[in-house]
Amino acid sequence: MPELDVIISTRWTIYALLMTVFAVGALVWAEVVWQAGESRQLVWKTKPLASGGFLLAAIFAGALGSTFGQLIFVGLLLGASGDILLIPEGNKTSFKLGMVAFLGGHIVYVYAFFVHGLFTDWSWVTASLMVFVGSICLRVFWPHVQGVLRPLLVAYIFVIALMVVSATGMTVAFDSAVYLTAAGLFMVSDILVACDRFVRHQPMNAALSLPMYYLAQLLFALVAGGSAGL
Repeated sequence: MPELDVIISTRWTIYALLMTVFAVGALVWAEVVWQAGESRQLVWKTKPLASGGFLLAAIFAGALGSTFGQLIFVGLLLGASGDILLIPEGNKTSFKLGMVAFLGGHIVYVYAFFVHGLFTDWSWVTASLMVFVGSICLRVFWPHVQGVLRPLLVAYIFVIALMVVSATGMTVAFDSAVYLTAAGLFMVSDILVACDRFVRHQPMNAALSLPMYYLAQLLFALVAGGSAGL
């Protein structure tokens, strides 16, 4: 599997990366600094660009040239759909659909990683840690959700835990920390988003979760592009 510095050496991949980086900067500015009305306008303009950036990065890096890369691209596409669905504030239907889209993306990642990775002693260590983290998340968020959001919350915690465990197997199989790093960033980002949505809205949650999330997706996009032969 090619090294990341080789993958991102292509001009168009770099352009796609920069597109996401600058758009994420604008998103953080909108969430932390601007007032609500102005913020939503800027988010509607920049969030699709940020998500489009990691999709283009995957394509330019060559993700569509392998089965593994195609699977990861589907996961990225579902993530981008979730990003758009989560933009409207106060729209419960859109929020639930966004959660379903992200859940689907995580399931695709889990499948791709378990098929191509290894299940080792390190996977058991990660699984034990995920049981601990998942139990805390369930205890914290459960009182703040009702109705269909409760089974969605349980499913989401379970699937993202599986994603981190399966990413551990990829890290072992390919001797690359990128997979586990990206999965860990994704998990922490999701926890911060849940804290913001369900517990208490704080601008700092967005300031931390947005860069973590988009970095995770960019890393997945790049490794998908370096997956020739998988």
